Parts: sequence; structure tokens; C-alpha cells
Amino acid sequence: MMSISSKEHSQPSIAMRINLNKTLGGFLLAAVIATCLTACPKRPPEKKPPAEEFRRPEIVHPEDETTPERQAAAKLVNDGITALQDEDWEEAEAHFQEAIRIAPSYGPPYYWLARTKFAQEEMTQAWDLLDKAELLIGQDQEWLDRIDQLRQAISDYKESTTPATQQEPSYQI
Repeated sequence: MMSISSKEHSQPSIAMRINLNKTLGGFLLAAVIATCLTACPKRPPEKKPPAEEFRRPEIVHPEDETTPERQAAAKLVNDGITALQDEDWEEAEAHFQEAIRIAPSYGPPYYWLARTKFAQEEMTQAWDLLDKAELLIGQDQEWLDRIDQLRQAISDYKESTTPATQQEPSYQI
């Protein structure tokens, strides 16, 4: 019989060490993954706004201009423009409001009502009406240019009426 010295018997073989290291490594890896899955914070799901928020108002199409409502609204707009030129703000506003009531998806009355509000120095209302007009008018470049010009006039007016203490400080030397 072969005798094994105590030194040889107490140390595991190289093959046993490799197996032990693989097993411990596997357990360690599994423990790390399990810890991350349970302890790592989860990202909350992204909140998407309801689809209704992205719906735009109906766009004015040229073929819609011939409806009786649009024709009546166009006549009211022309009457309102005449009153606006005469600086009769109340009458102009009444005509434009009536045109909007008759044809709410027709953009020009909103623009002209915005012009009236600008003349009455009601800039916030004028700006809001321009937003509505722009949505309804669509891609008609002539109208979009008019809207941009009136927006610029509103911005210029606001800048000219802002007291010096409320204006942005100048850092020029």
C-alpha cells in the first residue's frame, strides 16, 4: 500500500481548485445579478400624453371657402375691417366675434379680431387670437406673413412699454 504523506493529503489538487473556483465564481455571479435585479432602482415607464392633446383644429381648405357660413363670415369680416379703419373698435369687434360664431374654423376673423385687440392695447388677447388664426389658416403664406408682422408689432409694443427697471440689465461697459 502506498502511503500518502500528510502534506499531500491536506492540499486539494489543481483540478479540484479549478472546479471550486468555477463553482464559487458562478455563485458569486448569480448573487450579483440577483442583487441588481432586486436592489437596483427601476426606471418608471415613460408617460405619454393622451392622443387628444396632439389633435389640431381643422385646417381651412380652399374648397371650404364657398360654404354659406364662410360667405356670411367673410361679409362680416369686411364690415369689421371697415369699422376698424374708422377706429370703431366696438363695432369691429362685434363683427369679428359674429363671424367667429358663424364659422369657428375660419381663420381670418381671428386675425382681424387680433388686430382690433392690438388697437385697443390688449396684447395678450391679441397674441392668443393670432395663435388660433395661425392654426386655422394653415399654409397660406400671405396670411402667415400678416400674422408674423402683427406678432412683431405686439413684441415691439411690449418692449417699448416695459419700464426700464423691468428690462433686462445691460452688461456693456
